[in-house]
Amino acid sequence: MPRATTLSRLLLAAAAVSPAVQAQEPASNEWRFSLGAAVASVPEFPGSDQQKTRAVPIFSASYGRYFLGPVPGGGPLGIGATLYEAGGLRLGAAISSDIGKLREENDDPRLAGLGDIERTQRAHLFASYGFGRYKLSAGVAPDIGGKDLGTLVSLEAEAMFQPADRWSLAVGPGLTWGNQRYMRTVFGIDAQQSARSGRAVYDPGAGVGLVRLSGTLNYQLDAHWNLGARLSFGRLQGDAGDSPLVFDKSQTSGLLYASYRF
Repeated sequence: MPRATTLSRLLLAAAAVSPAVQAQEPASNEWRFSLGAAVASVPEFPGSDQQKTRAVPIFSASYGRYFLGPVPGGGPLGIGATLYEAGGLRLGAAISSDIGKLREENDDPRLAGLGDIERTQRAHLFASYGFGRYKLSAGVAPDIGGKDLGTLVSLEAEAMFQPADRWSLAVGPGLTWGNQRYMRTVFGIDAQQSARSGRAVYDPGAGVGLVRLSGTLNYQLDAHWNLGARLSFGRLQGDAGDSPLVFDKSQTSGLLYASYRF
């Protein structure tokens, strides 16, 4: 739900090979790298009715079970390892960090008096299971940086297709659940913020905050180069969607990328 998590999902797609190929590719006991660049458009902050467009670098590295770069369902910068992999099942753990603040008061005049939401670090446990053209993914990510950003749980489902030679398409739904601490920090207004901003106190509870439908279209130019785009259409739900800090429940993000893998 934070823009850092949204950006991570976009970069994870861009740093990967074709989704249909990646699902079948075994871990390799040699270094693999992906470098590139992308242009991303994401909401200015969770619930914003304005988009922020930025150029971002793409980087990921892996060696055997270990990886560096975007974390599945997590931050755009992390380090982790696959703990178990067999028969389509993958289990892993990682630690990630946000690159910047999750929300800044100067993002929008309507946030005056609410303060910034600082970046944090998260521990991750993630799992995925692939069968045929389908893949299910789940992750749990508690805040370990002490920024009152609670715990996030994500669920994803994808179907992968190859509509033409060198083209691949991955599409499917997902959702993100946040515990009460997370929801209060990102979508709530406490007594101090209320006094500064003039807005009424708002105390959201835990729940599903966002549901989304995402798709990645990838063109594998040759053995190394990948070009593609990813779009995600989301909708804030429940207490998150009802927050007075949400100015648009619809949350759209997109990415155009080119990456070189070696």
